Amino acid sequence: MSTTHIAFIAKQTIPIEFNSIVVREDGTLERQSPGRPVEFRFVYAGIPFDAHAQYVGNQPVLHLSGEVGPVPYSAESIPVRRASHAVLRASWTLPHSRLVAWPGGRIRAIGKMPLPAPLTPVGIITAVTSMILDLKPYLDLIAELLPMRFAAGPSDWEDALPMASPQTAPAGGGANWPSAH
Repeated sequence: MSTTHIAFIAKQTIPIEFNSIVVREDGTLERQSPGRPVEFRFVYAGIPFDAHAQYVGNQPVLHLSGEVGPVPYSAESIPVRRASHAVLRASWTLPHSRLVAWPGGRIRAIGKMPLPAPLTPVGIITAVTSMILDLKPYLDLIAELLPMRFAAGPSDWEDALPMASPQTAPAGGGANWPSAH
């Protein structure tokens, strides 16, 4: 980083909002208005997650979505199917995230959490960590019920999921997304 870049950053007010400084084609730095969405992917406990943070009005909001695995068929095991649905229902008590049965017979971990403004990397990572820690006991139970789902390596599914977005919320999500439906 050149001394002009360091000088530019040193003149900015702190904290510097995520996505508010960009590198122009000529290599110079430029401050842009905040509010551009931030998207990234990560894997936790063998589950691929998408995270999407953006402003909704004046409030930054984080959306989290992860493909956990298939809902077991009754023909495979009625007790395992019932236990899986009990775990999903139990997760609905969480304040910002939950497990849901998604169309197509898939279990998804979803979440929505307001973030402090300005939108910073610390705020985003703190919220993701909080939601994952809330989900962990439920994910552990599902992993016990669906052990084959967690035996696959990331190469089996890392490109299979599109980035999550607020528009992919389940029916009935609305203002209270994630929905318990």
